[in-house]
Amino acid sequence: MPHISVSHPSRHARLNQKGYGLIGGLVSLFFGIILAIVAFRFIFRLLGANPDNGIVSWVYATSQPLVTPFFGIFNHDINLLTGRFEFETLIALVIYGVIASLVSRLFSGGYHRTHSV
Repeated sequence: MPHISVSHPSRHARLNQKGYGLIGGLVSLFFGIILAIVAFRFIFRLLGANPDNGIVSWVYATSQPLVTPFFGIFNHDINLLTGRFEFETLIALVIYGVIASLVSRLFSGGYHRTHSV
């Protein structure tokens, strides 16, 4: 009797899940870096970090395009002793966090199936 090889349906799902896992991981890494940079900006501004410092300057320059769309939402400015509470940066963190969550679910939620054998 000849042996017939039949591919198990869960094997195909596992292969597709690996592809989505890689893309989902890269998307998560991308948004994680964005969120970290914006969070550092918020902390540096709040604590009045020295903008002449190389790291602080880099964070400000890198995060500027990410937070610029949110400037002008509020008409007031809260300056602390040496720092500034940037509501705009806080809003950017929340918005990018929500987007990251939605995109991450898009790439991870498609193949969470259980197969009974």
